[in-house]
Amino acid sequence: MTIGIIKKITDDQIFVEIECKEACEQCSQKSNCSLSQLSHRVVEVRKNNRKYHINDKVELEISELSICYSIIFAYVVPLLCVLGMLVVGCLAGWSESICGICSLSILPVYYLFLKKLKNWFKKSITIKIK
Repeated sequence: MTIGIIKKITDDQIFVEIECKEACEQCSQKSNCSLSQLSHRVVEVRKNNRKYHINDKVELEISELSICYSIIFAYVVPLLCVLGMLVVGCLAGWSESICGICSLSILPVYYLFLKKLKNWFKKSITIKIK
């Protein structure tokens, strides 16, 4: 569960700002470490029947299925694309450097494809206010 603050409300969406902490944020040495970072992100949430106001604190939840979709599309599919391109290049008899360049160059194409599917992800990966 993540706690956020409502920043904007539209007819069908609520924009909630959440604080993203790195794992080292919990470390006792964080004041001495230059690696600890804190960032804020705004998440779009579908409006439900409850009344909300700007600057209300809300608790967000995401379904397990949505987490699985996120992991698969962020980590598994790109890895399979890279490895698949590497295997295809090796079987085609390309040199190792060409295989490596082609394997890595498939990633920008994949992420552009993901950007085209943004609306589908908004429907299938749902974040709700608890």
